[in-house]
Amino acid sequence: MGNEMLLFAAGASVEAGVPSAWKMSKHIVEKFNSDDRNARFRDALNFVNDTLIEHEQKLNPKEDCVDVESLYNALLLLEERDSLEIARFVEEWKPGLAAIPEAPAHFKEIRYRMTGMLEELTTIKDANRVEYLAPILNLAQRQNNLFVATLNYDNAVELLCENRNISWDTGIKAWEKNGAIQYNNHTIKLIKLHGSCYWYWTDPGTSLAGDAMPSPIIYSKSSLNEAKRFMVLDDTNMVIFGQRNKLTTEGPFLDLLRVWDEQLANTNILTVIGYSFRDPHINHFIRKFLKAGGGNELRVVNPTFETLDVPFAELLRDRRNAGTINLKVIDKVAGDPMQFTENALKKLYG
Repeated sequence: MGNEMLLFAAGASVEAGVPSAWKMSKHIVEKFNSDDRNARFRDALNFVNDTLIEHEQKLNPKEDCVDVESLYNALLLLEERDSLEIARFVEEWKPGLAAIPEAPAHFKEIRYRMTGMLEELTTIKDANRVEYLAPILNLAQRQNNLFVATLNYDNAVELLCENRNISWDTGIKAWEKNGAIQYNNHTIKLIKLHGSCYWYWTDPGTSLAGDAMPSPIIYSKSSLNEAKRFMVLDDTNMVIFGQRNKLTTEGPFLDLLRVWDEQLANTNILTVIGYSFRDPHINHFIRKFLKAGGGNELRVVNPTFETLDVPFAELLRDRRNAGTINLKVIDKVAGDPMQFTENALKKLYG
């Protein structure tokens, strides 16, 4: 058996009670509308959200929300619309935009507040809710360590490790000190490709005195109970979402991608859990992994994979059927279908 690595995406945390990308946007909009502090931004957010849902309903009349990345990305594009190259070719934007006062600033503030809501939505406090992930610890024991790449902001793996007294590291503390992702001799090595609910950064304008060049202050909490180190107005969770900014040069994100790429080169089996294959930059590395050697195996834990209407998923199915890649889909697992990930992990790792 070869060296194995895991990739977690949103579907891997649903069984822990973390909202899916679609439910997360619904929670954010509802929370936004129920908080009087957001009153002057509600019309702008609801306009964007309703417009996106209206478009989705043309394809599926039952849709009542969109995924959080689509919502965030639309806000970002509208914020920057006057500077986009395409703006020269748009004579008139959708009616309703003109009625939003200070639109660019409003869209920016909404994005900031959305990001601030992620900690509450993705922080897991009850260790019992993550016990379904415990089989991955058997894999870690067999290999003496385990790299887990994740696209999720939540603390599911960290909480599991702390409850089981298993050492873990994200490499972010070393990055804070010397600008390099480095792991000590821990059992679980987490590569949090899109950031974390307990990582924070500030606006460059709040950089420390004496910095040669303004840059964000970046820090992480050692535990969920630790107080935030900075309490400035522009201190927010260090996460990336929205299709346009996932290759940002700010913070540790390119370094995290590099580490993942390096570890994939030493991996024979990549098990992907709860991923919809919609992120082009993640798909690039999966493609690279499959092309690196004929013996490399991709395992997919996703109950909807065989019917996913996503180009890269369709390509993977086509290449599998043609016999040119080694792809195994973990499906038809016995047990409650609402516990698909739990049952699949038990099947894979005992």
